[in-house]
Amino acid sequence: MKILVYNMVMLVTAMFQWWYTAGWKTFFNNFSEKLQAIADQFSIGLLLKTLFAPFRQIDSDHLDNVSISERFQSFIARTISRFIGALIRTFVILAGIIVLFFTTIFGFIFMLVWPLIPALPIICIILTIAQVVF
Repeated sequence: MKILVYNMVMLVTAMFQWWYTAGWKTFFNNFSEKLQAIADQFSIGLLLKTLFAPFRQIDSDHLDNVSISERFQSFIARTISRFIGALIRTFVILAGIIVLFFTTIFGFIFMLVWPLIPALPIICIILTIAQVVF
């Protein structure tokens, strides 16, 4: 019986030791990796660099021996393509920023709750004994 009690005490001690040391570090590492993965998934930096680049431009740039009307038509097509590209990239950048924002908010909320999680079973037992009903 003494060995069982000793093992339980050692297990609980090890759990608390991990939770408030290596557990914090693991959580912060996973959280920063998650934010980097989201930024990489939405390619926010790359989209900002290429914001006004043409969107899937099919038009060729070989305008050596063509008329002025064809050059003007090509210019209008490239301008419209750049506008569409900027519009789509702006929406993707905004979506990425919104996802990053909510991920950060939920991460900070979880950071505030993290130290309390080991105490929740004890709190629930006390509330049950006190017959507290929500």
